Amino acid sequence: MSTTDFYQSIPRKFRPKRFSQVVGQETTITTLKNALKENILAHAYLFAGSRGSGKTTIARILAKALCCSKPEGIEPCCTCTSCKEIEQSRSLDVIEIDGASNRGIDDTRRLTEAALYTPANGKCKIYLIDEVHMLTKEAFNALLKTLEEPPPKVKFFLATTEPHKILPTIISRCQRFDLTKIASSLITDKLATIAQILDRNVAKDALSIIASKSDGSLRDAESLLDQLLAFKGGDIDKTCAIQALGLPQESDFLAIDAAFTKEDFSFPFSFVEMLFSRGQDLSYFLEELLLHFRAHFLRVLSQENTPYTKETLLWIFDLITEEVAHFSQKPSQKLALEMLLLRILRAKKRVSLETLWQRLEEISQLPDAASAIHTPSQSPCKPDEKQKDPIAETVEPAIVPVPFSFTKKAPVESASEKTPQLEPQENLQNTSIKKPNPRPPTLQKQVAQDTLLRFASVLFEGRIQKG
Repeated sequence: MSTTDFYQSIPRKFRPKRFSQVVGQETTITTLKNALKENILAHAYLFAGSRGSGKTTIARILAKALCCSKPEGIEPCCTCTSCKEIEQSRSLDVIEIDGASNRGIDDTRRLTEAALYTPANGKCKIYLIDEVHMLTKEAFNALLKTLEEPPPKVKFFLATTEPHKILPTIISRCQRFDLTKIASSLITDKLATIAQILDRNVAKDALSIIASKSDGSLRDAESLLDQLLAFKGGDIDKTCAIQALGLPQESDFLAIDAAFTKEDFSFPFSFVEMLFSRGQDLSYFLEELLLHFRAHFLRVLSQENTPYTKETLLWIFDLITEEVAHFSQKPSQKLALEMLLLRILRAKKRVSLETLWQRLEEISQLPDAASAIHTPSQSPCKPDEKQKDPIAETVEPAIVPVPFSFTKKAPVESASEKTPQLEPQENLQNTSIKKPNPRPPTLQKQVAQDTLLRFASVLFEGRIQKG
């Protein structure tokens, strides 16, 4: 069996070979094409970006454009011996080095010594170091002098996913290109083109699911498409994509909405058990759950029908994002997800901060007895008239609890020291019985505020912090 009979995966088969085939990196491609056109190429380039953004691919295309024997303008021909050798990673003039496997100072010394030799066949010699951040500090220092003043016709292309781990002295000697994540719409279009070339009918919503899960990585999206095509022959729809990739189903999130409406607190336990038995990735489910509530929030903003309020959704966002940040460190992810869903269901009875603040504002508007009676603009009373207290009339009498007193009590006089004196009978008849004083409005306001704040502290579970 010849090597051409072996199946070639989609990421390898459809890897861009020209600048025009690169997706989503227009700024970087435009800069490199202009540099080739004007012949103002730098001696070292640093390509930084997330996985699958095209770092190594762009470096190889640039290497082919520099070494191509019959270029088509500024594009490599992809047919000459030099281009084919670079594509197959067996060129003597374009040396690809894995930074993770050749990270020591001895490896770097051998590299700098080999850089002194002239190119074997091409126009220049290129060193492409992938994952360059894996080099040790000593290896970086050994590379520093050669990188700053390389021999003639020698260039360095560095690629990394973690540029912050590279020494600043190395970065300062390179032209740096930060590659962005590829938009989901561009990934979907590229996958649709691949499916059409392979003569496979894949629904657009299925391709959109792949693009959303790839997180801006075209290589990951192509690998998922490869997996999906192997799962089922013939037409592929959205349901097939969800089943093949092990993604949460739409019915799962609708069940959560129904449990929220019914306040079914037994739901989280059976639901998480179902996810666990299905082999669902609980971390990925949390991310999808956040997107589900995001969709509800957009419905609230557009005034569409939804069982959630804006305040409830904002609080749910805080719950999920906090859980996502520490979910991988939880000793039991199953238990953590159950508790999270319980708190989400309990959010229906939660009073919003705006409601509590409005209630405090209403309490603060209660009139004060002292200010109501001793107001400067109030007309004085006549000697024979009594001043009515309109506030006291509206307040029902209440017994005010006497607070504890820590002062010393006065000594009780003995019977020998003081003899009680009885008042005359007429004085006793004229003496009126004093009614219990009603609760002052100021105290009533304070009691209401304290009660409401205690209720708020329990409701917010101690999350209120000082500004």
